[in-house]
Amino acid sequence: RTNRIGVSMTGIHEYAWARFGYTFNDLIDEKRSPKFWASLARFKRAVVEEAESYAKELGLNVPHTNTTIKPSGSVSKLFALTEGAHLPSMREYLRWVQFRYDDPLVAKYQELGYPIKVLETYNEATAVGFPTQTELCKIMPATFIVTAADATPEEQYTWLKLLEKYWIVGVDEEGKALPDTGNQISYTLKYRPENIGIREFKKMLSKS
Repeated sequence: RTNRIGVSMTGIHEYAWARFGYTFNDLIDEKRSPKFWASLARFKRAVVEEAESYAKELGLNVPHTNTTIKPSGSVSKLFALTEGAHLPSMREYLRWVQFRYDDPLVAKYQELGYPIKVLETYNEATAVGFPTQTELCKIMPATFIVTAADATPEEQYTWLKLLEKYWIVGVDEEGKALPDTGNQISYTLKYRPENIGIREFKKMLSKS
């Protein structure tokens, strides 16, 4: 009765830069990044069309939902991409990977100079730290990169509203909204508490 699917994306920021040369600041301004948003809308329409035609071919109800943006943490990490719709949390960082304390790889990594942590809570586990840099930081000039801590809450909300417009709901070729067959966007908004208090945050939510 409520057949549902959720086509998602990951590495969105890398795609926007590699394909169109758009930064995050470009993306949150529709007038500066029309080709990206037009492509996203075209992808959405393709998902809708395929979901309908395939459901009919299988003799099933057409899915009530068809697009989403999930966290995509595991898949994104494999390719060092920004996760889901998230901005990169940091430019470079140590990724801690947990091993069993007697795994021979732990000694090998330690010999190679990787930092090691013996976990106290889980006394049979050891964590190895791997220096990591996202693909975005490799392909985009450092001055153009916007991390989650750099973007204001208002900018992040604008980003989410545009993703909802073009990917979750979608628009036709004339820019009119499609029937809403989207799910939701998984996103963690970052902000600096020393720069925005509860009153400012409440005011911003009311405007959004």
